[in-house]
Amino acid sequence: MIGLFAPIYLYVEGYSFIFILLWVGLLSLFQFCFTIPSGNLAEKLGLKKTLASGVLLEALGFISLYLIEYNEAHIFVSAMLLGVGGGLYWTPFHIIFSIISDHKNRGKETSFYSVISQFSNIVGPLTGALIIIVFGFQLLFPVAILI
Repeated sequence: MIGLFAPIYLYVEGYSFIFILLWVGLLSLFQFCFTIPSGNLAEKLGLKKTLASGVLLEALGFISLYLIEYNEAHIFVSAMLLGVGGGLYWTPFHIIFSIISDHKNRGKETSFYSVISQFSNIVGPLTGALIIIVFGFQLLFPVAILI
């Protein structure tokens, strides 16, 4: 819900387009760098704990992003936490999906997951936009963290 609006939030907070691109690039770099190590971490901690660590770090990243109005250093912390969290989340997610899906029906299950994901990609930003329009960014962050 909030991923699409994070750069818009930064723009509203007064950051330049170039700075926002650098922030997205930094976030992406952290996610890229932690994608492969997340598999190694999953071997040591387990898939569920690694995935949960990713969710926790992403929540902390959104909290950090929300706190940039109090301390601008949070902007870099948010990129790091969101990137590392994404790297730790997605690898175990896909491994768990491949383990729990039925081999005979994997095509149907993958298609169903894809439909649900695409539906979420429509509903999430629409819901986020509605929350921003009615209540502002201040409510969007807590709602996104809770979800």
